[in-house]
Amino acid sequence: MFAYLEHAVIPELVRLARKRSQHDLKTWSAGSASGEEPYTLAMIWALCLKRQFPDIGLQVIATDVDRVLLKWTEYSLLSIQR
Repeated sequence: MFAYLEHAVIPELVRLARKRSQHDLKTWSAGSASGEEPYTLAMIWALCLKRQFPDIGLQVIATDVDRVLLKWTEYSLLSIQR
């Protein structure tokens, strides 16, 4: 599934973004309180696609009904970034 995202879906989204003069892709990951899905999307972008599309950024929006777990995940990801 992630190979399909990397080789088919994201390049097409980048093509459409460039056509509209947009510089960021935004993706929404619903039901992702523990962070695996949005983290994986960010890693695919950082490790594989950023080299192909250096002019396009990525924003990953993750939502879930479990606010406590979301806050923990947000704190964890921010700690990794520092």
